[in-house]
Amino acid sequence: MGRIADIGSLSRDSWDGLVMLNSSGSADQYTSFQYPVGTYHQVESGKVLRCGLIIYSVGKISTSIAVGYGDDSVLNSAVAPTNYVELMNGLLCEVVNRCSCEPVYLEIPSGKYPVAFFFDNSGRIRLYGFEEV
Repeated sequence: MGRIADIGSLSRDSWDGLVMLNSSGSADQYTSFQYPVGTYHQVESGKVLRCGLIIYSVGKISTSIAVGYGDDSVLNSAVAPTNYVELMNGLLCEVVNRCSCEPVYLEIPSGKYPVAFFFDNSGRIRLYGFEEV
């Protein structure tokens, strides 16, 4: 029997633990991801968030996006969260206001807040993954 939950680079036997994180930020600002909407997402104690897919869009060609995590949440902040760790940098948008989709493999540790940073322009980004032990 094949896997039923395929998300980018991740494949599971069930949808248990699925997380869909949202973030929208201003140019040159750090913003934490939300899940559910209106609540900054902190990875559950004792678990790891493994992300397999990123969907993003921006308002200006050649806007670059970075993704990482920190010890606290931030909203449109010029200052990175405490103990910020950058996991990836270089998602480059070539088309304005159109969603792009990239398979990735990112791990965000227990107790941390996932964060996005938009260089030079505002944008929206969504991470899909699973929280698991």
